[in-house]
Amino acid sequence: MAAPAHVVVVDDDETIRQTLRQILEREGFAVSTCANAGEFWPLVAITPAALVLLDIQMPGEGGISIARRLRSETETAIIMVTGLNETVDRVIGLEVGADDYIGKPFDRRELVARIHSVLRRKGSGGGEVSPLAARIDRMASALEAVTDKIADVSEMVLVRDQELAKLEDIFKGKRVGSCPQCGSGITYHQAEEGQLGICGACGWTHFLEEH
Repeated sequence: MAAPAHVVVVDDDETIRQTLRQILEREGFAVSTCANAGEFWPLVAITPAALVLLDIQMPGEGGISIARRLRSETETAIIMVTGLNETVDRVIGLEVGADDYIGKPFDRRELVARIHSVLRRKGSGGGEVSPLAARIDRMASALEAVTDKIADVSEMVLVRDQELAKLEDIFKGKRVGSCPQCGSGITYHQAEEGQLGICGACGWTHFLEEH
C-alpha cells in the first residue's frame, strides 16, 4: 500500500492551520503545519512535501517568496491560499510557479478536489507534466482569476451607469422610465403647468415643467 502524500500547510493563522490539518487528515493525507518560513524550510529539508498549501500574506518571508524559491529548487506541488481581494498576488503566485490557488474562506470539497487535481497532474502518465503544459495550466488559472475580477468590476460599472442615466434624465427634465428609489415603473399625469410622475410602489414623484 502506497504511503499517504505529505501535505504541508504554511499559514500564520493557527485556526486555519488546525482546520486544514483536520480536513486533510480525514482525507488520508499525512499533514504537517508551519506558522512561517522559518519553520517551513527546516521541515521540508528533512521531510520533503508532495504538496504545499501556502498562504500569500504572512509576516517575514511571504508566500510569493517561498513559492519562487520552492519552485526553483524542487518539483513540489504548490497551492496558494489567498484572500478574496488578492487577485494581483494570486496571479503573481501562479506566475512564479504555483500550480493552483484556493480563496478564503474556502469550501472543504473544493479544497480537496483541487489538491487531488494538482497531485494527479504532477503524477499523470507516470511522470511530471511537461514544462510547457505546466505553464499553460498556470496561465489558465491566472486568466480565470483576472476574468472573475473583471466580471465583478464590469457589473459595478453597469449599475453605476444605469443610476447616472436616471439622474441625468431627471435633471434634464425628461420622463423617467423607472423609479430611482425602488426601480418600479413611473406613471405620468397631466397637472397644472406640467406633468407629474408618480411611482405607484413607493410614492416617489417627478415633476416635468412645461415650457
